[in-house]
Amino acid sequence: MTPMQKMQKLVVAMAIVALLAPAVQAKGPSKEDFAKIAAAAPDKAAAKPAKPRKLLVFSLTRSYRHASIPCGVKAIEAMGAKTGAFTTVVSDDIAMFEPEKIKQFDAIVMNNTTGELFLPKNFKKLPADKKASAEAYDKKLKKSLKDFVSGGKGLAVIHGGLWCFLSSWHEEYSDICGAAFVAHPWHTKVSIKIDDPENPICAAFGGKGFEVHDEIYAFTKPYDRASQRVLYSLDTGKMKLKPKFKGKRDDGDYALGWIKSYGKGRVFYTALGHDYPIFYNPAILKHWLDGIQYALGDLKADATGRPLKASAAATKNTEKKKIVLIAGTGSHGKTAHAHAAGVDLFKKYLDAAGKDKGIEMLAIKNNWPADPSVLDGADTIVVYSDGWGRHALMDKEKKRVEKIRKLMAAGCGLVCIHYAVCPPLGEDSTFLKWIGGYYEKNYSQNPHNNVEVTPGAPKHPLCRGWKPFTSTDEYYYKIRFGKDDKRLIPVMTTMLPKNKPQREVIAWAVQRADGGRGFGFTGGHFHRNWAIEDCRKMILNAIWWTAKIEIPPDGVPCR
Repeated sequence: MTPMQKMQKLVVAMAIVALLAPAVQAKGPSKEDFAKIAAAAPDKAAAKPAKPRKLLVFSLTRSYRHASIPCGVKAIEAMGAKTGAFTTVVSDDIAMFEPEKIKQFDAIVMNNTTGELFLPKNFKKLPADKKASAEAYDKKLKKSLKDFVSGGKGLAVIHGGLWCFLSSWHEEYSDICGAAFVAHPWHTKVSIKIDDPENPICAAFGGKGFEVHDEIYAFTKPYDRASQRVLYSLDTGKMKLKPKFKGKRDDGDYALGWIKSYGKGRVFYTALGHDYPIFYNPAILKHWLDGIQYALGDLKADATGRPLKASAAATKNTEKKKIVLIAGTGSHGKTAHAHAAGVDLFKKYLDAAGKDKGIEMLAIKNNWPADPSVLDGADTIVVYSDGWGRHALMDKEKKRVEKIRKLMAAGCGLVCIHYAVCPPLGEDSTFLKWIGGYYEKNYSQNPHNNVEVTPGAPKHPLCRGWKPFTSTDEYYYKIRFGKDDKRLIPVMTTMLPKNKPQREVIAWAVQRADGGRGFGFTGGHFHRNWAIEDCRKMILNAIWWTAKIEIPPDGVPCR
């Protein structure tokens, strides 16, 4: 079947659905609908714009046209007007996508757009020369849109806005958006579960699932949870699914909203947006505003992909977190490798910062708990101890490592500080998997130096609230990382060695496939360095991040 035949088949299918939709929508939205939308639009934006923002709302259709398109326009205009988060430009002129015109915008909303947007409606009837001219212009605008997003701008796509460019550019557009439409198996009341309750773009839902009546889509490749952060999905556990239906997925994963990176840009997609009441649901409009602010670049959110298993693990224990701090025995006097004092300090600040979050804090001294069952249910484990044969996770029978292995498989986080990045004997590859890197004998280096350290990923939540600082420490460098490990996040860097300085990573993080998060920091030799607020904030951010607790814009409080 050719792409054009596929498009014609889908148009027919969508037309049939339109005939089955509530008759009231066939008449178009009423004044009452618009009044409800204006009232439901949020009064305040979650993030203050870094600069005046300009948003293009584009609603052109070349095939099926959703009756709810005017609702989308009204909702977005109301959001911008009431909150000041952006200025809205509403236009269906494809010339807006020309390179010189598109650059005036910070983001674009594809508001239920459908079909071959950049080709004229009468394209098939055009003479050969005009067809060639139209195709050249079409190609130019597609490249312009791609460059706009990949170059650092934003794209927000509502419902059918993903269903565009079904000819030769469909795969590329689907890659930008994060999925390709395959069917809409349901148009009924459904339950939706929140897959990432701690993501600021889901803040409007308060961590709780909800019910909604709408046209529900199913997607196919390039959709992949590992490539985008799924925010919410269809709760099939509360539905009775037919054995066979168009769009049925073998994995049972029916995502309905996500964010993702594309090049240097940001993409927000929501599959909701067919029925009118969606547009005057206050929680949904607040969520959309947050998604648009993410696309604009003002609301920071983690778009790191998580496989299905990892995403499921991340939704567990969202109401109460458990953090376990393990301090090793001392080995360098009172001022260095002061593991117990460091753990006490961390607990003091974490208790204060998390007092209203229901976080259970547990501090363990002398390497290991007498009853290892106290580790059960931990969201993250922090190890501040000596390494190798003196590592807190080291014992001859390997019982400690096996206990931690089970917790890691369940999605638990792991933080290793200073000497603890030197794995228990025989566990180098294990640590490479768990935290993304380790100190390797006869390769890594451990001099004492006075150096300036800087955030390595300034836009990542781990780097929130702390700035470059100078300290004297035993910063290990030339850490052994996995070859081409795409998980690796360089959190802190410095220039070492002194005689031939080059940028070295001294703190890093990974998002593991099992749903857990790992973090390593090579500093922490001298206890006095925890008196540096920026240093404290960095490690407290890491502990919260590995426990999947949302890090505030200014980092974890630590004064």
